[in-house]
Amino acid sequence: MTNQITITQALNELKLYDKKIEKATKANFVSFGQIGDKQKVGTKDKEEFKKDSKAALKSVMDLIENRNKMKSAIVKSNASTEVTIDGKTMTVAEAIERKTSIEYEETLLLVIQHQNEYAQKQVNSYNNSVDDEIRALSDNNKKDDNKALSEEELKVMIGMKEKCKKEIVSGFDADKEIATMYDTTQGFLANVDTALTLSNATTFIDVEL
Repeated sequence: MTNQITITQALNELKLYDKKIEKATKANFVSFGQIGDKQKVGTKDKEEFKKDSKAALKSVMDLIENRNKMKSAIVKSNASTEVTIDGKTMTVAEAIERKTSIEYEETLLLVIQHQNEYAQKQVNSYNNSVDDEIRALSDNNKKDDNKALSEEELKVMIGMKEKCKKEIVSGFDADKEIATMYDTTQGFLANVDTALTLSNATTFIDVEL
């Protein structure tokens, strides 16, 4: 019989199947008893046990088969159904995968942020010390006329110190990339659950059970 249900209903059914299968697999499928048709297997007649054992196996296999059909229908639907998340259109399957793998993007973002902040701190600290040296050089040159440098000599000295300053080095604009990565990941995470919930509630699949 073919049933038409929403993805949300199908996902709930999957959870029920999981519980039923877990419970059904605890049945007694194989045991032992004395030789002879009328002997007991535990408290059951041997033939009764064999009948129940066969029925229990079929019950579990039917549950597993139905679960597989349900799961297969969901997977096929997810591969073709599209959702729009933070302005970007993708299949439900792609959205689910990205929701799992986005941690790599978040980790990368944190690494770049940390390195950029550390580099900026070091550059600021070093360049501030160079500025202090230049300021001191200029101040000292004004105080001691006997050892004062000519304007040209002072300019050369300051130029040499300016060249010692440090700068942020990267193959890309770190600040811009950090902002873009943050907006992209957070925009996705803020909207993915709502988009998937809405899609699952309005998308129907046919399941033959």
